[in-house]
Amino acid sequence: MPIDPVTGERLPYPGEPGAPPAPEGEAQVPEGGLVPSRDLKPLMDEADRILAEGPPAEGEVPPEGAPEGMPPEEAPSEAMTPDGVDVSAIAEALEVDADQAIRLYEAAQKIPMLAGQSPEELAQMLKDDFQLRMRVEEMAAEGEDQAQAAETMMTPAGPPAGPPMGGVV
Repeated sequence: MPIDPVTGERLPYPGEPGAPPAPEGEAQVPEGGLVPSRDLKPLMDEADRILAEGPPAEGEVPPEGAPEGMPPEEAPSEAMTPDGVDVSAIAEALEVDADQAIRLYEAAQKIPMLAGQSPEELAQMLKDDFQLRMRVEEMAAEGEDQAQAAETMMTPAGPPAGPPMGGVV
């Protein structure tokens, strides 16, 4: 709320009861226009009520007017390897995204002492042993680099070969 610099009293906003009329040339607040003390308070109360309720429980129908199609907070179905192994335990334990969890799992399967470990066991091992995690992450990065290099080798590097330019054919 504005304050009078001379008297220190609170002044009403333009359009509120008791506010002085706006000077000529300034936009007049239309009748029924926005009045902060009248219009924003109910809106803020409604927002506070919604925030206090928290998110709906699983299986509960969201309240009317709630946005539909919101993605769930956890999406374990995204963390599946091509072989159908769910690596969401790795993603959660190491706080990485699903793609990185898949790369880490696949790299770990190439290390003899980690091959055959379940994603839960692997997640715990990588969480507890920083050196092991760095080794697996290096292998995952190397695998990614090799895949990119192979992809680069398959694409043509320059224009197609043809007759020499400007020369006699």
